[in-house]
Amino acid sequence: MLKPGTLSLRLGCIHILAFLVYFCLTLSTALAGNTTCVDSGLDWYYNLVGESPCVTYERIRQICNPNYEVPTFSLVAPPDVCNDQVHDCCCNEIAFMLSMFCLNCQQGFSKSSSGYDAPKGTYQSYLKGGGDSFCSPNSNDSFPTKVQTAVCNKQIRVLNGLYGTRWSEGDWYYVYTLEYISEKAATDGPGKEMFSNGNCNDTTSNNTTSESSLPASSTGTPSDTSNTTTSTSLSSSNGDDISKSASLARGAIAGISIGAVILVGLIGVLWWLVRKERRQRKVYQYHDSTAQSGGYGHWLINPFVVDRDMAERPHAIEGSSAVTQSSSTDAKRLRAGVVTPPTPTSRGGRKNIPAAETLRHTDGGPVPVSPSPSGRLPPAYGEQVS
Repeated sequence: MLKPGTLSLRLGCIHILAFLVYFCLTLSTALAGNTTCVDSGLDWYYNLVGESPCVTYERIRQICNPNYEVPTFSLVAPPDVCNDQVHDCCCNEIAFMLSMFCLNCQQGFSKSSSGYDAPKGTYQSYLKGGGDSFCSPNSNDSFPTKVQTAVCNKQIRVLNGLYGTRWSEGDWYYVYTLEYISEKAATDGPGKEMFSNGNCNDTTSNNTTSESSLPASSTGTPSDTSNTTTSTSLSSSNGDDISKSASLARGAIAGISIGAVILVGLIGVLWWLVRKERRQRKVYQYHDSTAQSGGYGHWLINPFVVDRDMAERPHAIEGSSAVTQSSSTDAKRLRAGVVTPPTPTSRGGRKNIPAAETLRHTDGGPVPVSPSPSGRLPPAYGEQVS
């Protein structure tokens, strides 16, 4: 049986351990971010491209919206929508497919046999951006020319298999897209040939749409740039990527340091609670052993114990010898450490008292007075003896 306070202390330890587990899981998720896959199902994509599909999707969206960050996608299709004011980067099937790959990456469906598919009408909902009308320019199977040029300048690797893959009713299937992209990459061969920016130095690209697809009346559209990538722009892009990676590394180090300090503190509190519980257990064990032994030592004497030998011994009250004998016997018992109340007597000559009979205090009767050897009488009441 648990002692008082032990059960609550153990429950507190269980709660602390549960909090530690939850804290570690939350910390690992926060450090990983929303662009890291939770399983190894999309390792094939990482081996081909060098980054997760979430990172590719985020980099493409940041061409038009530098402040865009991949959120935690929900299982309600579509996981994300094209709601930027400049729709050039997201209003196409390529960005939509990358968002679906990112959903499988975040939620851990990429390792399953079927993955997470999109039902019919999902692509249309993605293009509407949460509204009633579709985004524009809707280039569907490819990027607009300006976006494709930016993809080349930023060296974003977009697999060739993502171009021209679309279902007319707006659905999408993970396994089919995976297998088609893998086959396309193997056919194109290793190196830059498997990516859309493999021909970035060409003035035209078969995978891009014409400039006429861009709205003529749109304002704030970035000015057209040359398709030729200069060494200066590449150096700037690489510098930005290195700076961003360094910033992420510093943030991860800071997060790990703070998490480690908090974890050590919680472990210290748990250790203190365990020691406290052990000390309380020892105290209760000591009290239990003392109570079972009959007290805290020989000095705890029960005054209501009747000495059977004394109860069965006849007592007489005749003469002073009876008083002297009783006093000497009691004195011996006191020296021996046995304290028992005196056995009562009566004038009726009753000598044997049963041991089970309750003791009653009675008057011992008058004590005979005998003259002293000197012949003097005892002093009167209240008289001082000199």
